[in-house]
Amino acid sequence: MKMAVWQRLLEGQTYPTGSLVVMAVYIVRKHYVEVLACPDTNDSVKNLVKILLEDFDGRYHQQPDHEGKVRFNAAAETGKGNRYKGVSSDMFIAAFLDRRCRKGLEKVWMVPEQYKELRAIVLELMVDLVKKDEKETDTNKNGGESEGPMHANAAAAGETDFAFDGAFDYDDNESGDGGSDSDNEERIRIRCEAQLAAYELLDPMKMKTDGKYNNPLQWWAVSKDTYPELAKLAKKYLSIPATSAPSERVWSRTARVLTARRASTSPDLISAIMFVQENVSLIRKHWDELMPGEALSEYFLPPPLEDKDDDGKSTDVGQHDDD
Repeated sequence: MKMAVWQRLLEGQTYPTGSLVVMAVYIVRKHYVEVLACPDTNDSVKNLVKILLEDFDGRYHQQPDHEGKVRFNAAAETGKGNRYKGVSSDMFIAAFLDRRCRKGLEKVWMVPEQYKELRAIVLELMVDLVKKDEKETDTNKNGGESEGPMHANAAAAGETDFAFDGAFDYDDNESGDGGSDSDNEERIRIRCEAQLAAYELLDPMKMKTDGKYNNPLQWWAVSKDTYPELAKLAKKYLSIPATSAPSERVWSRTARVLTARRASTSPDLISAIMFVQENVSLIRKHWDELMPGEALSEYFLPPPLEDKDDDGKSTDVGQHDDD
């Protein structure tokens, strides 16, 4: 069933997976409906699928006027047994920032009003990010040496420069009539809105090109100057894994490093060893930038550890170019 396929995809670690959760919930639910509608489905399977569909609709979907749409809630919800209801809002934000998924959110998977709510949340995150960056910039500027007056002494500046004195004596941060703070926020909001609108005009990114999965993080890396605030948010939210499988694999690999003979090794050293182990491919790729002038052969960098099942197949079964 499609649910098993989606489980494999969401347990991967090579590409962003958290952004695919909303799509997965929508498609799996749609598949359940198709199974129930199929005349060839036997009664026992139908009974099981009905139970699964009822659970799905209770946890993830709008009812009854928006059948099939994935429910969005900005705040976390819990239900019976304190179990979370719905998809985390962080996964919706990740999907919004994934060009493979954003159009699906707007046109197919979400109720239009809730998509607008999600968009407004992303806009607020952008505004807060700009305000934080500007505050840090002002703090650093005020902590440095004084730049002196805005204009120099007329005698030192030249015979005619004094004619412009006083023409531009203003301060963007001056309180004035008390409206400049709100004016500044409005300026930030307009800028972020323009950036967000431009991003929404982009064509969707295909899941695959020439048989290979597209990685939205690579696109954001080359587009960060065009969409600076969105790129920062994408780096944060697209790094959220859909499941705990990748972290569980790290624990499994750590067990191979932290043997009985290394039981007294400090946590910091184990952490450093695992960092190198988990990123050895990147270290090899960027070695000349990290250690200019030093040959890689002088250092021991073990090959990446691969998690394999009893049949010798990789357990990282997510988005792979050879799938």
